[in-house]
Amino acid sequence: YMLPYYVTDSEGTATGDLSASYAWLESYEISYYAYEGRAASLAGSAYASLESAYRTYVNEAYLSLPTTTYTYMRSIIEAQGWNVNTANIIDKVAYYVQNAAIYDLEYDPKLDSAGDVAVAFLRDYKTGVCRHYASAATAIFRAIGIPARYTTGYLAEAVAGERTPVDNMHGHAWVE
Repeated sequence: YMLPYYVTDSEGTATGDLSASYAWLESYEISYYAYEGRAASLAGSAYASLESAYRTYVNEAYLSLPTTTYTYMRSIIEAQGWNVNTANIIDKVAYYVQNAAIYDLEYDPKLDSAGDVAVAFLRDYKTGVCRHYASAATAIFRAIGIPARYTTGYLAEAVAGERTPVDNMHGHAWVE
């Protein structure tokens, strides 16, 4: 199934890329559509052209950062001795971010109004929830040169053929 990687507000406008801010609803409904693999049926040169255009878009959209965020994340990257070719870089960034703070549902809400949430989370507050970890990891990946996007959705254990209730407690954020 093709799933949305963005959250929309009540007017249908996508919110967030490095982070998102929105009010949780009582319920959430979306229609899912089976992916038929249209790209696989394209001729080689047509597919290559579309793939090239997509890669260009990804690099333009998912490597951008505000200057202050980039500078702080580069200081972490340099202190860790990382670069885009570092072996297991994704695991290393994940481990770093997971251990840079304490997961706490009772984190200081002032963090959410910080001018640069990813930097404030890693440098100042050191406590937060999934959206803070995902924002920080997204920023580090972008600063190192790996296209990344902040993603929100729901995380629930589902069993095929059984109904699975999903509510706001299943809300989750991660980095792609």
